[in-house]
Amino acid sequence: MGQFAVLGLLALAALALAHKELKVTLFDPQFAAVQGWPLGGLATLGTVLTILAIMTGLQTVGAVLMAAMLIAPAVAARQWAGSFGSMLALAGGFGALSGGLGSQGRRVMTLVAALHYDLVILVTPVLTAWTCGLLGLFLVLRRQALLSDGIGHAALPGIVAAYALTGSLASLPALLGAALFGLLTVSATEALTATGRLRADAALGLVFPALFALGVLAISLNFSGVHLDLDAVLYGEITYAPFRVGALGLPAPWWTMGTLLGLALLLLGLLGKELKLSTFDPGLSRSLGFSPRLISALLLTLVALSVVAAFDVVGAILVVAFMITPPATALLLTWHLPTAQWLTAALGLSASLLGYAAALALDASIAGLIATVLGIQFLLAFAWNAWRQGKRTGVQMPAS
Repeated sequence: MGQFAVLGLLALAALALAHKELKVTLFDPQFAAVQGWPLGGLATLGTVLTILAIMTGLQTVGAVLMAAMLIAPAVAARQWAGSFGSMLALAGGFGALSGGLGSQGRRVMTLVAALHYDLVILVTPVLTAWTCGLLGLFLVLRRQALLSDGIGHAALPGIVAAYALTGSLASLPALLGAALFGLLTVSATEALTATGRLRADAALGLVFPALFALGVLAISLNFSGVHLDLDAVLYGEITYAPFRVGALGLPAPWWTMGTLLGLALLLLGLLGKELKLSTFDPGLSRSLGFSPRLISALLLTLVALSVVAAFDVVGAILVVAFMITPPATALLLTWHLPTAQWLTAALGLSASLLGYAAALALDASIAGLIATVLGIQFLLAFAWNAWRQGKRTGVQMPAS
């Protein structure tokens, strides 16, 4: 640190005393020679300072960072500035900024690495609840609420296919295979529903048992000696979330569910009106030039990816609970869609917090108690809705 301070002061002194000479020497050495300036001395001064900086940098920060700090700020400044003075100021500023952000970033990563076990487990179900709840609201409105459970069962042949191709029970191939068959479940269900001969629930009831049976048959015929099922390779456990570290030291489930939550918000932001119209009145949506099937395909594709990813992150119980219960509860309280979306998010957040607190107090299953809180929320909303409806029907109109 002290060596760099001394070198910095020497460099600033050289620039202050010979600013004009250095500038002319760099841009027009012939003119500098005509003026009689000591080109050799100036070049030697610059070379000595550069060598000292390189040697000090190699000892303190290593070759990669030293080379980056020596070259990158100067190149960036050259692109942004037209005068020599501006280049010097920008190069120094870029170097200081990158160094400061890098040191702070390291502190942030250290802080993240030291995050308490409880915080990681708390944030994971909240992200999952918001992702599944916002998508599940449209599934409930479309009467396709059990699609999440159907995708979970239909994923089995995808896991079998991944094992057959790779010979491994690693999570990534299994998740890719499960996601592929989740998309197949969605596509087949939509295709059968589009015929007009089957309702969405009946179509799903035909597709996912068939795919699940296909997976069971493949295991019994070819992999009977392998412990190959959904519980072994797909259904996750929320308590393992702190031990699955992803990019930048953050928990991998945060990246997974955060990305899917971002995609869900992007879908609602870009196609919110079209999605609402195709959900409540597909005929009107079609007559206005929209494609209800395309919008539905986008929604259900995102649902399939979210369900498979969430199964791996928090397990089957919470995925189905988050996908169905908060939206159903919200729709008991309001039929205004934006309000229902906010309520769905609030219910998922509160259930995650209360469920985890109860699990700590009772030393019980986290997923089970979060799902229990979701069920209690639904029962309270159902009772309040029934009381409100009874109060309305019990009002007597005054005689005219």
